Formats: sequence, C-alpha cells, structure tokens
Amino acid sequence: MIFRYVRFLLVAVFTLVIVTVNGQIVSKERGLIKSMVLTQERGQGFILLFCENYFLKYNTTEKYVIDSIPYKIQDSNFSVINIITDFDPVVINDKVYFLENTGGGIFEFKDGIFNRIDKSYTHRLTFGSAKFVFNGQIIQYGGYGYFSNRDFFTYFDTITREWEVLSPIKGDIAPPGTRSSSGILFNNTFYLFNGFTINKFDKKKYEQFNELWSFDLDSKKWGHLGKIDAIDLSTRTFLIDSTFLLFDNTGYMNFIDPILNKITKFKRGALVEKLSENIMPVYLNGQFYCILKNINNNIDEFWIIDKNDFIGEKIIEKEFYKKNKNGYIVILYVLIIVIVVGLIVLLFFGKIRKRGTIKIKNNSIYFKNIKIELDQTDFEIISLLLNNPEGVDGAEILNITEKKGLNYSHNIRQRNIIIKNINLYFRAKVNINYDIIIINKSDYDQRMRTFVLVN
Repeated sequence: MIFRYVRFLLVAVFTLVIVTVNGQIVSKERGLIKSMVLTQERGQGFILLFCENYFLKYNTTEKYVIDSIPYKIQDSNFSVINIITDFDPVVINDKVYFLENTGGGIFEFKDGIFNRIDKSYTHRLTFGSAKFVFNGQIIQYGGYGYFSNRDFFTYFDTITREWEVLSPIKGDIAPPGTRSSSGILFNNTFYLFNGFTINKFDKKKYEQFNELWSFDLDSKKWGHLGKIDAIDLSTRTFLIDSTFLLFDNTGYMNFIDPILNKITKFKRGALVEKLSENIMPVYLNGQFYCILKNINNNIDEFWIIDKNDFIGEKIIEKEFYKKNKNGYIVILYVLIIVIVVGLIVLLFFGKIRKRGTIKIKNNSIYFKNIKIELDQTDFEIISLLLNNPEGVDGAEILNITEKKGLNYSHNIRQRNIIIKNINLYFRAKVNINYDIIIINKSDYDQRMRTFVLVN
C-alpha cells in the first residue's frame, strides 16, 4: 500500500494533472482527455486515458494510476492530437490500434509510441463505418464516401498491410449500405441496426435505417430479423455482458437483447447526465469507467461508477423488433404455387375428371357427341372403367386382354400396348392432349397398378 501510494503521488507531481478524491480521478487541465480504452494484460484490466501530450495507465484491479508516459510518433504527416481525437481506438488483447475514421490509416500504439502499420491511404470512403474485432482481425462494415454508403465488409490484412474486402458472402439477402450504424459483435454474430442509408434516387437524402440484421461470421450469411423504431436512438452503443446499451435522444438508456427480442428503457443516473459526448464509457466487472464533463470548471473528470448508480429507474420493457414477415410471405407464395401446379397436374393426369365426357349409348362408345369405333377388347376395357370410376386393378384389365399360350410377362406387355393404343386413338380421333386412361400405383400395394378412366 505504501509503495502504491508513493508511486501515485510521484505521478501526480510529475504530470500536475491527476488528483484523487473519494475514488475518482480528476483532471486539472481543461479539455485534456481525448480518448479512452480498456486493455487486458496478464489477466488484469487497464484503462488507458489519452491526454493531449501523454497517456495515463490506470489499474482497474488495484485502483490507481501506474504510469504517465509522453507520446512519440513515427509519421510526421499526422499529429498526436489528430490521432487521439479523430481516429477510432480498437483493442486486440493488449494492443491498441487507432483507425482513421474516414478510412485508410492504422496506427499501432505501444508505450507512448504511435507507429503506422498500414500501406493504405486516406481514401475517405468509410466515414461512420461499424468497426469490430473477430478472431484477432479488425473488420468494418459500411461507411460513407463519394455520395454512397458501402454495403460490404472490409478487413485489415496484417500480411499485406492493406484493407481487403471480405468475400464471398453466402446467402441471397443482405442489408443496404449504411453509415453511423450501431454494429455490435456478440459471440460469432455481428448485429447491425440504426444509422442511415441513402435514398436510391436522391443521393443527397439520408434515411433512417429502421432494420435489424445479423451476420454469422462462421457461415458468412446475413439474416434479416425485422423492423425497429430507431427514430430516437443514438449511435452510441457498447456491449454490457450479453446486452447492448444505447443512449437515445430523449434522455433514456436502452438495454437491448436481440436474442430475446427485448428492449428495456431506463432513466439515466444523475451522474450520467454529465457524460462526455465524444468518449464512450467502458464497462468492466459491474462498473462503468467514464469521462464526465464538469461544466462549472470546464474540465474533464474520470469517474468509476457502479452499475446500480449508473442506471436509473426502469421505464418500460417491450419488443425490440417486429419479426420479419417476408419469410412467411415467401412460404405462402410457395404454397400457392404448389397448389396451382398440383391442380394442373391432377387436371391433366386424371384426378380431376371431366364428368360425362365418355358415355355408352346404343352399345357404342361416345366422346361427347363423337362416336368412337372400337374393337371388342377396347370396348370391354372402356366399359369396365366406366363402371368403376374409382379405377380397377390391373389384373381385371388383364382378364380382358390375356391371350392363351403367352406367358405372364408377355401378357402384361400386351395389355400395356393395348392401353397405350387406346390413348393414342382417342388423342387423334377427338383432338385431345391428354390420355383418357392413366395408370396409378395401388393404394394397397405400391407394386400393383390401378387403371383409371379420365372422364
């Protein structure tokens, strides 16, 4: 305890910026803190506070500042203020990277040194992209540039040190290009919602993105979960345990669980009203690490706030998104198509019959009013089928067509030839495009055949 206390005082005296009051750290300089991130080293959490001329390293376990280190930069084209103010910090394990928010440049930060590691350039095509880290790789979706939003993922290739497109994407659906969206990675799924799209016909017109999409990074497939009401939601989003926390424009905090399809609104705690608009809080082990604005003294303050004090009174809990009905519509269309096709098949293959088309009159066969000249065998087959509209077993037809002296297989072939000739004769005689006798599998024995007259 003595060593830690002494070291903290040395830091305070050296930098002349840090004092401690009841567990909070207060910056004495005006507008000093520009950015903040959480890193993990050897199982411990550290908050890095990026000030104008140096950074502070705060041990979240021991609750004290352990280092204050001035900056160095290895690329004269950028200033430190430019990087810590206008670049987006991304953490991979114990390493911190600053990504140019308009697209292109990446700086690796370590021990006060900013080292540019990319071979890209400031292309200004991914302003407001949604950034995240998956399997140690920096990925981003969307972003605005040159009158359009990107509608694809790009990732930083550590081998080529260039930005590459994530491809191919599987499936047959995908969201439109967006900017300033809330993009959160949970487990292996990236959730995208909120933000803005561009009108297809007016490239200067922005439209609210009122949809929720999910992207499975293992299968590389998009899923459209449904519609949301994003009118009042801001784009300030971060992950707390298994839920997303969003602040909105009406003074509420929104905890969103996309898996359970639930959004819960809370009032803000008293201290949250002073949150910095530019620096998102960091959440760790039930506590929020925040930068608060001291309006009276116009200074930034670093606070540690317990979760129960951070969140105010519960207002309402409701459904987050309206489930996508497109899938049900597609299923309905498919069912309709199947029914229509089935009816057509049944019509042409005899399940739906044309009643009374074939009749026996004066010991002759008539198709409507056309007399059909048939030999005795054909006449007996048609008569048998007319008297049994539900169909007859193939053996009964065989009793009519069987010829003595032929084996069973030969007689079967002979029967089938006779049936085929009857169908061909009717097609030619009365100009129809279907067979009047069809052959179905027996309902009792799938190996047997049933003969049905289409009538």
